[in-house]
Amino acid sequence: MSVARRLKEYLDIEAVPYEMIPHPLAFTAQGVAAAAHVPGRNLAKSVIVKGQWGLAMVVLPANHRVDLHVVR
Repeated sequence: MSVARRLKEYLDIEAVPYEMIPHPLAFTAQGVAAAAHVPGRNLAKSVIVKGQWGLAMVVLPANHRVDLHVVR
């Protein structure tokens, strides 16, 4: 299952409001935001991290970077 599908299922289960916006192919979250004409702070990106507990998905605004010390 893709990360996007897993994130969508989680948001649906938790009844989190969101809007899906189709966009051309892009290779970064900021690129997706630009292609969709959406500010990076308004676009969620998901990042998979591996830790001692296993794999986890971190979701944050596209214009942010994952701080692994905070995630830990």
